[in-house]
Amino acid sequence: MAKIWAAPAKIKEADYVNLSTEEYFADVQRYEDELRQWVKKHSKDTSEFVGKIFKVPYADGHARYMVFGLKPCELIHLHEGDAWDDPAVGQYSAKYIKELITNQERFQAFWNKQVNKQS
Repeated sequence: MAKIWAAPAKIKEADYVNLSTEEYFADVQRYEDELRQWVKKHSKDTSEFVGKIFKVPYADGHARYMVFGLKPCELIHLHEGDAWDDPAVGQYSAKYIKELITNQERFQAFWNKQVNKQS
């Protein structure tokens, strides 16, 4: 079972109200980068998955989480956009989370390759 945490309050969330779409996505990237740096500094887990993000389809979007550690299994909920959270994510095992991340990364690599072929 995974423990779910909120991001530290000192890391400013992305502003999705007062920015243009491009500015918002840049601010999301800043938020994720700052959080990843904090996670890597404070996590006792040295796994390659620490600081990686996975998403779970939920409602009309995705619930997104960053791995804080897998031994024990700890995740940080990313409060972005609608900030959906998956009520079942606490039941996810470390093995399942690793599979989600690996599959999502493989799909993204495939997608990027297809897009580059079209360019």
